[in-house]
Amino acid sequence: MYLRESRQKRADGSVLAHLQLAENVWDPERQRAQVRIVYNCGRADDPANTERLRRLAKSILRRCAPEEILAEHPEWQLIEAWPHGDLYVLEALWQRLGIPQVLREVLAGRKFDFEVERALFAMVANRALAPASKLYCYEQWLREEVHLEGATGLSLQHLYRAMDVLEAHKEAIEKALYFRLADLLNLDVEIVFYDTTSLHFEVDEEDHGFGPEDEVHGSRAAGRKSYRALRKRGHSKNGRFDAPQIVVGLAVTRDGFPVRHWIFPGHTVDVTTVAKVKADLKGWQLSRCVFVGDAGMVSKANLETLARGGGKYILCMPIHPGGEVATEVVTRPGRYQKVADHLEVKEVTSATGNAAVATSSATTRRKPSGNDATDSRCSRSSPPRSSRWPNRKAARTRSGSATLLRRIEFHYTPTHASWLNMAEIEIGILQRQCLARCAAEQATLAREVAAWQKRRNAARCHIEWTFTRRHADRKLSRHYVS
Repeated sequence: MYLRESRQKRADGSVLAHLQLAENVWDPERQRAQVRIVYNCGRADDPANTERLRRLAKSILRRCAPEEILAEHPEWQLIEAWPHGDLYVLEALWQRLGIPQVLREVLAGRKFDFEVERALFAMVANRALAPASKLYCYEQWLREEVHLEGATGLSLQHLYRAMDVLEAHKEAIEKALYFRLADLLNLDVEIVFYDTTSLHFEVDEEDHGFGPEDEVHGSRAAGRKSYRALRKRGHSKNGRFDAPQIVVGLAVTRDGFPVRHWIFPGHTVDVTTVAKVKADLKGWQLSRCVFVGDAGMVSKANLETLARGGGKYILCMPIHPGGEVATEVVTRPGRYQKVADHLEVKEVTSATGNAAVATSSATTRRKPSGNDATDSRCSRSSPPRSSRWPNRKAARTRSGSATLLRRIEFHYTPTHASWLNMAEIEIGILQRQCLARCAAEQATLAREVAAWQKRRNAARCHIEWTFTRRHADRKLSRHYVS
């Protein structure tokens, strides 16, 4: 049961909002939940209705607060209490997808002194509900904020060891989960969309491997696999060109369900990933699916790879001046057909037999032409503006930049041990453990915060920093003034 707001637009353009007490009821005929209105509370802008709802909420909190329940039943004793709804939903999904069974099948030949499945679920649940580090997940979240069945015997090293196990059997686990998900949800994999993104790391140095392939080797627990060094500087898609990054590729169905993922070094170009992705999808019996990619995937070698064995693909083709798309597709006479409110298309078959679809957005109020293609290409391939300036102007600009830099004083501080970071961590703990519950009055809120502070002080809770002065001296020595 919940409070919902319904809006009604009047003829004069104003919006009238009403508050309703509603609940979701399962309809067995339609096989979906239906909203049932329990009570109409009146207009949302009426102060009298707001006051009545405030009194109702206060009375509900008085009835549902654990302290009030214990006050009415002195024979009861409150030992511990945790929020459990969101964790219960994740646990149900985890079991419904059959992930514990998949892990048992894949790890059948190995023995562990801890529950690998519980450690993995703890990290997944922490990432979904309170994203933080493995250290925070163990020391704070599992100990004080949630109650996870089977996780009482876990230690911090178990979380890291579970990550190694997951890496050692990543391909087998991912494949088994995909086929389970495909059967459970009847996934439509006739079309697979593929794209990449970049994730940066807050570190200064890139990863460096060994040999001409720049390879690094994993630990024994992680299967002793060889990898190309991953954290490299490259074209950043989130604007962090100053930090090393990795490139993540993801293939999804037309409904958005993930099929498989890939990790590439940070300086990897999108066009070089297609061959591996196509080969991996073929190993999963997905060679007949239609591969959909953007213009960053287009190259002659990739088109041959995607078409090999009768493969089908849909790619966004760049318009080159004088190229096949510009001369035979965009400028080909023919009527555009409207397929959406702001989209018109026409299908063209080129002289080489390739089928293409030219699109036109109605918001531009004009259709593309050969001149548009030429202008667009020229603007993208033109040199940077600074390289076209006269040498005198460029020299004057560089001199001004140097003068400005001399007026700026840089101070390097280790963010891992700053007092501000400590305060943010403590405020986050206060938010999750105390402020997440609604308080009807300011006095109630102040009383709960004071009780929380008293418990924290009595337990002598503190932050254990793993980034020590020795680490700071080694990492930041080049910034110290001698």
